[in-house]
Amino acid sequence: MSKVVDRIGEYAEIKNISIRRIEKEIGASNGTLSKAIGKGKDVLSEWISLFVANFSDVNPVWLLTGKGEMIINDLIGSPPLNLSKEPCSNCKANENQIIHLEELIKMHQDKNRILEDLVAQLKQRLSSLE
Repeated sequence: MSKVVDRIGEYAEIKNISIRRIEKEIGASNGTLSKAIGKGKDVLSEWISLFVANFSDVNPVWLLTGKGEMIINDLIGSPPLNLSKEPCSNCKANENQIIHLEELIKMHQDKNRILEDLVAQLKQRLSSLE
């Protein structure tokens, strides 16, 4: 089973960005992710949280579990919905778009839950340091 850090590497490869750029974006020191990837080690939840926050097109469910799509698709280029009450010739496409939108909402809700959990973990760590 692949690790979160391996999926970060996959994301970087697909998006054609360097691991160093990701490290800079999330405020990690040089080698934080690249060493983990090279050694097959996982990274702290702090870096995962910052990665999800800075690379908002990544599906956090995929990142954590490997399930689902890597990239959260946006709606640019999707055909507009036909909201008239007249019978439409494109009803099946509209139904498919509704299903897609519902899936997108669910992914965003899952992402919000994951981010809320990570924030709670970070707050707990912070309070234990005080």
